Amino acid sequence: MSRRTAERHARRIEVRFWRRGHEQPHSGFTIDLSKTGLFLGTSMSLEPGERLRLEIVDRERGFLVEGQVARVHRVSVALRHIQQPGVGVRFLGPGELVGNLLNAGKAGTAAPATRPSPPEPQPFPPPVAVLPAALVPPPSPRPAAPPPAPGAASAKPEHDSLEDLFGPDPAAELTAGAPPAGAPPPAPRPAAAAPPPSARLVPVEFTNRDGFLAVYGRDIEAGGLFVKTDTPAAMHEVVLIDLRPPIRADQRFCFEARVVHRFDPSSGGAKEGVTGMGVQFLDPDRVRAELAPIVAELRG
Repeated sequence: MSRRTAERHARRIEVRFWRRGHEQPHSGFTIDLSKTGLFLGTSMSLEPGERLRLEIVDRERGFLVEGQVARVHRVSVALRHIQQPGVGVRFLGPGELVGNLLNAGKAGTAAPATRPSPPEPQPFPPPVAVLPAALVPPPSPRPAAPPPAPGAASAKPEHDSLEDLFGPDPAAELTAGAPPAGAPPPAPRPAAAAPPPSARLVPVEFTNRDGFLAVYGRDIEAGGLFVKTDTPAAMHEVVLIDLRPPIRADQRFCFEARVVHRFDPSSGGAKEGVTGMGVQFLDPDRVRAELAPIVAELRG
């Protein structure tokens, strides 16, 4: 008898997910989904067998569900503008969850009294439940993103191939260009090491909330970024990323990064009309720490 598999449907839906023992949610998008699981687009370093709690963010039909990582698709930072990294997640049913709970309880009673079991991992922040759509509260209204600064480059879709596969990409607002006329220089940050005197300043501006959160969850949180520009820097060159999130137009962040990949039509390196450079941050922990309040505000 042939084995039946659930039919998969290509859908791009926002997902918040929690790892076991972590209170901070992460953001991603579904690439496809079925009645038994989904493929989650994310650059987080997840492992097969890891258990997740997922919230499907939809005003009318959103829900929470428990899942387990079934497979992992990893893509290098330099190629993430072409391929989408992520994980295949299998949904866990109530019967399986209760069975695991009972089995864990039996294993605990069988342990010798003289050798206590190690402490259990911290539970997920939300309760274990699969909620019907009628019980999911609607998301709170989000403030409208400020208009782009005068003189900023207009947003253009970054990758036609991704649009064909998954629909319009909110992360496609990322562009690099000359700083807006009259813009103040970035405020100095005591914790940052001084950049090289000749470091090239690369403005990276986000014009909407969804685009910033998508790029943050896909690339920045993993320690890198792809910058679309007609004049990519040289390989291994250290540049200064002047990052401007879509909130409070006067707030800017400067991070040092090293060029690890470049697409340049003059050297035959362009692919499908895309020119730009992939960079890795020299201090990714500082990048995540300084952007954490911005991410929390935009997700809230």
